[in-house]
Amino acid sequence: MELKFEKVFNEIQELIEDYCTDEDKADDLFHRLTEHDFTANCHDEDLLELIKDDKEFSNEIRKLYRLSKGMAKNEK
Repeated sequence: MELKFEKVFNEIQELIEDYCTDEDKADDLFHRLTEHDFTANCHDEDLLELIKDDKEFSNEIRKLYRLSKGMAKNEK
């Protein structure tokens, strides 16, 4: 599934804040997001590429994205 964002950092931050119910996991995801954003020098296209390259992080964001769109699956 292709992630579609206009303002990558802000929209992913909102996904984490709104849909991640585990506070420690949310903190970790936000920390990784800020690290990627720093590396990308705040350029959305570069940030999105870094997120795609980080498979574990990307999978977590995809889960939150599906939740936000009402497409969540029951997961263990």
